[in-house]
Amino acid sequence: MSHRREQLESSLKRSLGTILAGGLNDPRITGIISVTEVAVSPDLHNATVKVSVMPENAEKRSVAGLNHAARHLQTQVGGKLRTRSVPHLRFEIDPSIKKQAAVLAAIREAMEEDEQHAAARDVNPGAEADAVPPVTDPDSGSAAAGPAEESPS
Repeated sequence: MSHRREQLESSLKRSLGTILAGGLNDPRITGIISVTEVAVSPDLHNATVKVSVMPENAEKRSVAGLNHAARHLQTQVGGKLRTRSVPHLRFEIDPSIKKQAAVLAAIREAMEEDEQHAAARDVNPGAEADAVPPVTDPDSGSAAAGPAEESPS
């Protein structure tokens, strides 16, 4: 990827984030909108803007509103950036945020279960499943203190 393209993506992401944080006068655009990624085409004429919208039930309406206001947003971004032309903007929902949240929830749930199991073991220490039975000496039949050490020869 060219350095120019990376710079443009970064500038677009920052500018759009600032503009969207200020809000738009479109009743379809509701909730908190975060720009998560901007991908500019190699010819620098088109840009796909991935956004995260909270709450989830406002996603489709908000993205439709953003796509409807794309030309207006493109003009506002053009006023902030010093470029010959601003790419045509197309907004999409970023599904990776939901996936990350689901993974984090699963990890949190597993950690809570581990803590519950550890607490249950602390309450009833004799019921540990991984208790090691004492080692018996096959010759004498008595319990040995540990593994037999060989004398150096």
